[in-house]
Amino acid sequence: MEHTYEIYIARLAALLRDAPPGAILLLGSNLGATWMDSAPVWFDLDAGVSGAADFDRSAWDDELGCWDGETPEETWGALEKTVFA
Repeated sequence: MEHTYEIYIARLAALLRDAPPGAILLLGSNLGATWMDSAPVWFDLDAGVSGAADFDRSAWDDELGCWDGETPEETWGALEKTVFA
């Protein structure tokens, strides 16, 4: 499986669209993702969704296929073993 930004966002979006409204997918490191305004957004769980932001392409490491500061296992693990709050 390719580990690209586009594939990550597409898989994340599919998971969140299929989840109940308001569901929060735990991403690790005290981060969550939810579906808001027809797109997936991420936020710090302590701050809540009021601080939600889009998944910025510039934070993706194309060489490793993961988010900057994470390993591929950390980035993709949240989508492979989903935990919703």
